Amino acid sequence: MMASCDSPQQKSIRELGKAGIEPSGKSLTEAVARRDAKVVGWLLDAGVHTEHRDADNRTPLRVTVDQGSVEMAIQLIDHKANVNSETPDKTTVLGAAVERGQAVIVERLLAAGGDNGAQRTFSACADVERYDERRFIDEVVRATRVEARYVYPSSQDLFAVLDRISWHQDEPFGSTSIFAQWCVFRLAAESGVTVMLDGQGSDEQLAGYHSFFAPRLTGLLKRREFAQLDAELRAVKQLHGIRGPAALKLIMSMLLPRAIRPLARRVASRTPVSPTWLNAPRLGAAPEDPYARRGAITDSVEALSHAQLTSTNLQMLLHWEDRNSMAHSIEARLPFLDFNLVEFALGLPEEYKLALGMTKRVLREAMRGVLPESIRQRTDKLGFVTPEEVWLREREPRAFESLLKGAISNSAGVLNASLLTKFERIVSGDEPFSFVVWRAISFASWMKTFHVNLQH
Repeated sequence: MMASCDSPQQKSIRELGKAGIEPSGKSLTEAVARRDAKVVGWLLDAGVHTEHRDADNRTPLRVTVDQGSVEMAIQLIDHKANVNSETPDKTTVLGAAVERGQAVIVERLLAAGGDNGAQRTFSACADVERYDERRFIDEVVRATRVEARYVYPSSQDLFAVLDRISWHQDEPFGSTSIFAQWCVFRLAAESGVTVMLDGQGSDEQLAGYHSFFAPRLTGLLKRREFAQLDAELRAVKQLHGIRGPAALKLIMSMLLPRAIRPLARRVASRTPVSPTWLNAPRLGAAPEDPYARRGAITDSVEALSHAQLTSTNLQMLLHWEDRNSMAHSIEARLPFLDFNLVEFALGLPEEYKLALGMTKRVLREAMRGVLPESIRQRTDKLGFVTPEEVWLREREPRAFESLLKGAISNSAGVLNASLLTKFERIVSGDEPFSFVVWRAISFASWMKTFHVNLQH
């Protein structure tokens, strides 16, 4: 008995014959149009012409990009489809993929010589190890063959450009991460880049922030899903070091009545709603917890996701990014905020986003085989950080003190000298680090930049 030695091409031609499909470029165009990945695979293995155009003069590869059909696009690229073909609108396949924010297809196109260039990435790193993600960035760079560029934001540069950033931001900003982003866009502009892709929105819609642990645990408790709650508690302890008392604190933060939350914040050493160093009435503002009013104190992962997308989080991030990018004449595009993807993600069950301590679960699964496993399975999260704590406590405490004193003097009575006591306690380690000092400095820079005059 002899085993069959048919080649992939012969097998595919046989399958096409069974299905009554002619192995031709026209058949490929039709199969792509109806999104039939199996038939597309047969036709490609059969060696059909990949440049047959449809009624709109588009190649099959361009159609897959317009459809967002990632699997079929990759099939075509792997079978040597022309990655530099144009359509009547003079847009290349690569340009169309960038326009639609299709990062995976963009990477494959560039690797295949699309537009004869390499995809470029720009990242902010730190010279303090615990704030530096360079090793993770380098793993992705090695796996994707992109051309990577790096910038190391410094405190001296921060002080030099503070007022300029304040002018572009048009409002005070909450931490020096906005400065790190400024440095990234500046580096991109210096490299001649005018359009960039960014991942804003994925954490909000797919429960990527660790703040989602609180509603996840609380929801399980309120639904009396005790076995799942026990498994979740064990997982967050193992993966994130959140032990019993800390987990209980998370749950209580969701369950406490609004009236006693200010007291709880003081007990937990968190910044109170009405701190002594801030004269809120001078601003005409009434002290309140804005997160509670906007639905971010909840036992529902879905509700927190909706609040972060619509009122408490994403709007700030998009404002900062838009101002930083446009200050450097760069258009930032956000593929995760395609409305179809947002609607789809919001409709997913909670467990698809967060379960057993793993955030963004559905995205992690989608990236299997695309990202290195060490990145796909990573559980810690830094955010867009700088070594602000090291700058303030170790490297530049007197520079920060000088800026803070100036902020208090120029705040028209909004800030008072008790903030200096808080600053010294943070520097000495008697109080945990917080962004309060920076926020006061940024507030005063904003007042000075825009000549803010408080009349009342």
